[in-house]
Amino acid sequence: MALLRRPRPVAPPGTFDRIDDVRSAIRTLYTRLPVKAFGTLELPPPPGRDPLVEAQHTAAAMTRHLGIGDTRVIVAFSPLGGHVGEVELGPGPEYFVTLSPHYQDDPRDIPAVLAHEVMHIFLHRHGLSQAEIFVDTATLYLGIGRPMLAAYRVDVLQGRYTRRRTTSRVGYLSPPEMGYVLAKRALAFGEEVRPFTGAADGAYRLGHERALSDYARLPLGRRVTARCPTCSSLFRCQT
Repeated sequence: MALLRRPRPVAPPGTFDRIDDVRSAIRTLYTRLPVKAFGTLELPPPPGRDPLVEAQHTAAAMTRHLGIGDTRVIVAFSPLGGHVGEVELGPGPEYFVTLSPHYQDDPRDIPAVLAHEVMHIFLHRHGLSQAEIFVDTATLYLGIGRPMLAAYRVDVLQGRYTRRRTTSRVGYLSPPEMGYVLAKRALAFGEEVRPFTGAADGAYRLGHERALSDYARLPLGRRVTARCPTCSSLFRCQT
């Protein structure tokens, strides 16, 4: 039986426009936080409760995961003029998060929006940047951002004479950039990433390929000279 090689994904132009900002954000996280102390939060399937109750439950789980369980996130649904979520930052310990009323009828992506807003609170508590690219990167790298990539969907509606393609996504990074951050974390921590489905799976594969390519960038992928700090011997090494 022939072995078929799965083709490597090819990213469209512009897919990784923010990659330098993402890398800078990851470096900043390592300089300011004990990054490896944060695991990956696995949220249980929604038990079918009221969307507001489920939102409160999810927000509380995220704050506990991030070590800020002393905060209380109060969630409400209200029109936001085109935004999907908003948080009021202050001295705490209570923080108010508003979600678009859209999520009352379609609560699938509530965890994705809450992850971003709760990360705003976490970064605020630690005196770190509130820039949206930084927030998205931190959300994904510190273990609560999987729902953001999982929210990426491409649906095709086929009518009798028409064919319409709709895309749903959450966040300021492109889906492949989100996949890149998740893959960077997995490679750094030796983690296995649970497979995604649909369009999110393709985005993760693109991000994973880009993350792997980082190991071929200078100064990796060349010969270097290393000096032993004990005996001062020189060694030629291939990185």
